[in-house]
Amino acid sequence: MTASSTSYSEPTEPQRARLAKGDKAPFAGVLLTDQALAKVIAGLEGQVAALKLQLERQKREQAAQLEAAKKTCDAQLVGERAKAAAAADGFKTERKLYTSALDKAQASKWYKSPYLHFILGSVVSGGICAAATVGARR
Repeated sequence: MTASSTSYSEPTEPQRARLAKGDKAPFAGVLLTDQALAKVIAGLEGQVAALKLQLERQKREQAAQLEAAKKTCDAQLVGERAKAAAAADGFKTERKLYTSALDKAQASKWYKSPYLHFILGSVVSGGICAAATVGARR
């Protein structure tokens, strides 16, 4: 096996030439026997297969990580929705309490009662009538 450095004058496309023992090589490069070439090809094919397996394993790992992250996010979302629902229920309860307290506060103003106004109106009317009657007799 012979190795040499590449120069700028060599073509960029790979070249092939069949040589018999004792023939002169038509270009500079690496000379391999058929068995050595087959071994190199088999090694490269093995590397490709190993890389494909590694790639598939990484895809499975990433899919598992993504699924775990998705489940975590889903659980957080469920929790946040539960918090929001609890807050909304709390708000509704608080609103009912405030409304009830406001209704009680407004109802406790005895001087705004329509019954009181009716009674006062009747008393004042009766008083005016009585005063008019007393004034007319004098």
